[in-house]
Amino acid sequence: MRFIKKKTYSSKSKTDLLKHPLNLWIQQDKILSRFFKHIISELHHADFERLTKDRDLVFLNCLGHYSATLPTDKNLNIVLIFPNLINEIYKANNSMAYAIIFHELGHIYHKHFESKNEDILKQIEADAFAIKYGYGHELLEFLSQYNNEESHIRSNEVLKLTN
Repeated sequence: MRFIKKKTYSSKSKTDLLKHPLNLWIQQDKILSRFFKHIISELHHADFERLTKDRDLVFLNCLGHYSATLPTDKNLNIVLIFPNLINEIYKANNSMAYAIIFHELGHIYHKHFESKNEDILKQIEADAFAIKYGYGHELLEFLSQYNNEESHIRSNEVLKLTN
């Protein structure tokens, strides 16, 4: 008797990433499609490989505040995209939206859901990933919206990394 293995989707190339069934919502909007294609094209090949090596990378549209990464099963790395981030994407100057997405990708890149590091260190590592792609000033702009200890610590670290 022959068994047929269920075929699963895999987006191991930059051109296939947005074709993942859970990313199709992005292609329905020209602005969102252009934004995410730009992010994918900016990613260095080695970084893309690391982000997608073990799991497919998907962006899910949902309710919440800006963005977050979500630990899931062994097949997916999920970045949650919230309405206020979509509003940032639609702005003429949407560079803060890029900073937020690259920050979230930094959490995946550094495998923070497997890490025992303190949360503030995880945030700083994710910030460093966004800075690597040139979004340090945008991170500072984003962090300036919050008046709390974590934002002050992160802002100081971002300043050190961008100078």
